Amino acid sequence: MDYARALVEHPKWRWEPGMRYARKTYHYRAPANCEGVLFDASCVPCLDDPATKGWLLHMLREATGTQDACATWLGGEWRLYGWIGASALGRFATEGEALAAALLAVWGPA
Repeated sequence: MDYARALVEHPKWRWEPGMRYARKTYHYRAPANCEGVLFDASCVPCLDDPATKGWLLHMLREATGTQDACATWLGGEWRLYGWIGASALGRFATEGEALAAALLAVWGPA
C-alpha cells in the first residue's frame, strides 16, 4: 500500500511545520516553513524522515487518545502497540509505514 499517498488523500490529514515531503519523482525537499506553502496533489510526506515520523506519532496519539501508542522494532520488523487494535494491523518494514497504517486505521475510511 502507498501509505504516504493514502495519508494525504484522507480528510483528516494535515501538514505540519518541519515535515519533509516528496513529489511524484520522489526527490526529497524540506520546506523551511510549511505555513504558506502550497502543497499540490503530487506532494506526499516522507514517511521515514525523523521530523515527519515525530508528527505522525503525535497525530496517532491524538487520534487514539493515549500517550502509549507507539511503533516498536522487534524481530526485524516494526510492530504497533499501546492501543486496542494495534497488533491486528500487522508488521511493517519501516517505522513510518507502521505509524501511517495506524493513523489510517484509527481515522477510518476517507
